[in-house]
Amino acid sequence: MLPHTARLRKARDFQEVFGKGRGVKEGRLFLKARAVNPHTNKLVVGAKSKAVRFGIVVSKQVASSAVDRNRIKRLLREAVKSCMPDIREGHD
Repeated sequence: MLPHTARLRKARDFQEVFGKGRGVKEGRLFLKARAVNPHTNKLVVGAKSKAVRFGIVVSKQVASSAVDRNRIKRLLREAVKSCMPDIREGHD
């Protein structure tokens, strides 16, 4: 499980990442990332921060059952957790 400090929790944070982040798509997986300003925790390009936060969303188009969506999210969280040391700091 990801630590609480490594999670996007607020709807506003998700909206900013979805609205202003850069995206990459591979098959059914779509990744969006946005740099974070360490002083204000606002999302900006080029800022450096120690915090790396993740938010995982699985739509009903991918899996119609909530059980399946939650399983996919758990698997993705474990994959992210194992890769966290290699991920560049300061991004959501």
